[in-house]
Amino acid sequence: MTSLFPAPAPSLPDSTTALIKGCYPTSSPIHLCISHLRSRPQGKALLFTPSRPAFPAGLKEFDDAWLASCGGHGRISGLTARVKVLYPPSPAHLALVLSMLHVSKETENYPLIACEEAPSLVVLHEISSYFLPADPSHTISSYLSLVAHALAAVNMMNATRPGTSLVLFDSRIDELKLPVIEPVFRRLNFENGDEDTPDPPVRKESVSFLVAKYFEWCGTVENASSANATRSDSLDAETGGVEKRTRLRLVHTAGRSEDILWEWAEKAGPARPSTERLGIEFDWTPAIQ
Repeated sequence: MTSLFPAPAPSLPDSTTALIKGCYPTSSPIHLCISHLRSRPQGKALLFTPSRPAFPAGLKEFDDAWLASCGGHGRISGLTARVKVLYPPSPAHLALVLSMLHVSKETENYPLIACEEAPSLVVLHEISSYFLPADPSHTISSYLSLVAHALAAVNMMNATRPGTSLVLFDSRIDELKLPVIEPVFRRLNFENGDEDTPDPPVRKESVSFLVAKYFEWCGTVENASSANATRSDSLDAETGGVEKRTRLRLVHTAGRSEDILWEWAEKAGPARPSTERLGIEFDWTPAIQ
């Protein structure tokens, strides 16, 4: 049973591809990998994220209480050991690794692109950060090509041994807008050596709308708290006061299934002897339609 949270928690619907966007918990990609591998003794996961410093820093800042208390346990450590995290620093690096990814026994010679067995899960994480702030050379196809490379790699692996899934986590994809094509005036000015001439305004389109069409399920996480509530609201350590209420709406992009709605509260966890921080726990409540 694959989930975005520690048990007990609802499970994601069975699918080969899924997009998770919005203000999802920072630890969700880790919980996805752990829960996915828990039911697959021979499975492995590949996680691609742009920044080596930012990824662990985000996990530390969020401070998932379950990961802090259980992450070092033998069984959980065994599961996380089967997760390979790669940090391509640019879209070109990510596209190259995805296009060269293959199954081979010669992993010593090609440790980044060769897998002894096809991974059962491939995760793309926060790839919109490659394009924010926007660069004039970036277009919608710059983002879509990364998704296409990932889908091609997954399809190649499934052709050999079915069972590989692709999940994209991107919290900022809804704010990402890029031009459909590279601005013509910019290219002409560059070719004419007139790089200082300002470019006219360029129409930009939403990336999220187009990317969602590549995935079977699209999940949007949003704040369900009152308008005045924020993550920085103070917590009552003794009562475990609610810090933030959040909901996830999962939509089947082809309309072949009813929408799925989850709602939960992120609360302060119990005091820990090693730190003054309380950590975050997930408290599940009935969904409110």
